[in-house]
Amino acid sequence: MILNLMSAFTFGSEMQEAALLKYIVDTNVLIDYPDFFSYLSHVEVIVPSIVIDELNHIKDNRHSPVSAALAQEALQSLERLAGIGDLHSGVYLQESELLVRVEECPFASEEVLSGNFCDKQILEVALAMCEEGTDVTVVTNDLGLRVRASGKGVPSTKFPMPGTQLATLEARTIFLEAST
Repeated sequence: MILNLMSAFTFGSEMQEAALLKYIVDTNVLIDYPDFFSYLSHVEVIVPSIVIDELNHIKDNRHSPVSAALAQEALQSLERLAGIGDLHSGVYLQESELLVRVEECPFASEEVLSGNFCDKQILEVALAMCEEGTDVTVVTNDLGLRVRASGKGVPSTKFPMPGTQLATLEARTIFLEAST
């Protein structure tokens, strides 16, 4: 099932009672939107450790200076969060009610940083969480990963462009702050 990221959360008095929605973010979203976390509120974002490894690998890529710079920027965004607290335990940003944490991948290593392997690891994290009874959505701009996630019964979505008009679907919304 492919979901619209903006159809995610009911706000109001139910918020204190409801658990934060959980999103597992793919590397390409952090490359496309290094300030991804600033667009979200009232959710938990899970960053699989393989995503950090892949960002680190991309930042060292001399063949694509633009991608390298964006990967560096995404890593700096994670570093700023790590300066607030332990990312493995979770960093909670009270002003946006955003929780960001890193989830370890069982086979993450520099030797296996290929696109398909990283996607499989991200999907494995999502599947493990689903098997534990946790509702998660994979956030990726990779059509192949969204199709594979759908085939495994894991919801997925693309991340919308900044400035996209907010939409309401089934009376549930999440707010995306305009970038400044």
